[in-house]
Amino acid sequence: MDLALKVFSVLLRAQRVLRMDELLEVLVVEDGDKCLEREGMLKPSEIVECCKSLVLYEECSGLVRFTHETVQDFIANTVEDSLLSPVDLAKTCLTYLGFDELKEPSPDAGAFEQRLQDYRFLDYAARYWDFHVREAEENSDVQYSLIDLVSTESRRNSITQLETYSHSNWVSTEFTKNQTLLHVAAQKGFAIICKRALAIGFNPHEM
Repeated sequence: MDLALKVFSVLLRAQRVLRMDELLEVLVVEDGDKCLEREGMLKPSEIVECCKSLVLYEECSGLVRFTHETVQDFIANTVEDSLLSPVDLAKTCLTYLGFDELKEPSPDAGAFEQRLQDYRFLDYAARYWDFHVREAEENSDVQYSLIDLVSTESRRNSITQLETYSHSNWVSTEFTKNQTLLHVAAQKGFAIICKRALAIGFNPHEM
């Protein structure tokens, strides 16, 4: 996909205004990645250049946004069919949360803060992955991606720790542990994914 269209897609579908460092990470995430491909990340100037006058980068705040709401409306109404779909953004969040270095919860507040510094999109992914999955829950790839992501207890604990922080902005090693896959899916209201997990043979007392 053309870089400008990919940028427009992310900015249009994001649930809050993104920082440039978050956007740069999103743009290099590909389905199946196990780590953040930092060497492939673009420079802010390259984003601004490819989007011409349609996107504004506020260096003082780090935020990147459409230059005006009329630009956003124009893109949404005229080229939406050429943009990334809700499925794409859901899979991007799940892939990001599935990076190998994030498979265990942080042991203490210092390690957690360092994790947030090293992975700039992590805060957004923790806050909004469930929204994007809900938009695309009927897609089988999204279903299997989520089931695979939360199929291990350590990964579920890692995500729960991130979500606990995202709701309170307080770093803590105290969070709800030992949830099963079905606990996670049911709490989020993912009825279709619960049915899919049961259909492929997961034990509800273990998953």
